[in-house]
Amino acid sequence: SNPNEGVAYLSHQNDNLRLDFSNLMNQVGSQLDISHEAFGNEPEAVNLWIGDERSVSSMHKDFYENMYCVIRGEKVFHLLPPCVQPFLYEQEYQEAHYVYE
Repeated sequence: SNPNEGVAYLSHQNDNLRLDFSNLMNQVGSQLDISHEAFGNEPEAVNLWIGDERSVSSMHKDFYENMYCVIRGEKVFHLLPPCVQPFLYEQEYQEAHYVYE
């Protein structure tokens, strides 16, 4: 990848795989057996993220259980216990949408 190019990254939630990419959902299946075993139910949402090695997710808190599947490459997570939350200096930021031109 060329470091002077923008970072292509697809990130959207709210069940985007089933709603926006339904043709891919047919190839994936409705759930992972291990997720049903772990959570005991069908997933409320199935989301798709696409990026390369330059794609970095910002620090955030997920309010729901997650099952993460990497198709190719790797994803590194830094998991923090809830007790460190007071030391993270959270701030509100204005929502933004970036467009590559």
